[in-house]
Amino acid sequence: MLGLLGVISLLLLFLAKKRGFFSLPSSSNWFFPLRWYHLLILFGIYFTSQFLAMPLAALLIKKRGLSLISVEGFGTVTFISSLITLFLLYSYFFSLPKKIKSNIWQARSPSDPWGDLKCAGFAWLIGFPLVVFCNELLELLLQTAFHLTVLPEQIAVRFVKMTFDIPLQFFFSTVTIAFIAPLIEELLFRGFLQSFIRQHYSVNTSIVVTALLFASFHYSPQQGVANFSILFSLFIFALFLGYIYDRRQSLLAPIALHTLFNGCNIFNLYFFGDLK
Repeated sequence: MLGLLGVISLLLLFLAKKRGFFSLPSSSNWFFPLRWYHLLILFGIYFTSQFLAMPLAALLIKKRGLSLISVEGFGTVTFISSLITLFLLYSYFFSLPKKIKSNIWQARSPSDPWGDLKCAGFAWLIGFPLVVFCNELLELLLQTAFHLTVLPEQIAVRFVKMTFDIPLQFFFSTVTIAFIAPLIEELLFRGFLQSFIRQHYSVNTSIVVTALLFASFHYSPQQGVANFSILFSLFIFALFLGYIYDRRQSLLAPIALHTLFNGCNIFNLYFFGDLK
């Protein structure tokens, strides 16, 4: 089965290359006045909000009689704090000069949101089997090398499973993972970080470096040795996110791909239970 998935992945990559999907437009190295302090402020807002929003959300749920150590309490706190972070990040983003925010969100003219969504769907069709193949192959190698029967699950996967029997919490976790997380992470990594790196280095370098940092961002000691397979799979996935951002010159494209990827993972996890 793993071999078949590998063959399908290679075939899809070959067909995509033949169709010119991996050819960036000549205008992909677009420039706009994004400075280092814009990047610093945005990430500062993110980490500060993560530090402060959790305690604030915990106070709110405490008044409702929920415990932070329960699934209901932790899920509600995570959902509320994610909303706070989303609000603060995009408030800063929309306060920036028009020349910066318009280029980050949609540099191509005229805008083509339907084209962005189609590109995201095509990237998912190519990238999803490849990401799953890389994850499964590395898990097999890790299990063989370390003589393990089961690898630790990704933190998000573990939590989603805990909410299956609690409809409201399952809704909160689905919205957080499939919608809020892509909006936050794509603004941070593709919108700001990749755009900033691209102004100083080549397009390919900006995509690869951003993908490495994006994958490292998801490291967790609780995932143990499984970090190798999880982070490498996320690196491959992030290459697609970075590529379609430069190809489409629109943040909607990677947001849509990220949402589709996370949503499909939740769907498969809920109905089949074996996809990491």
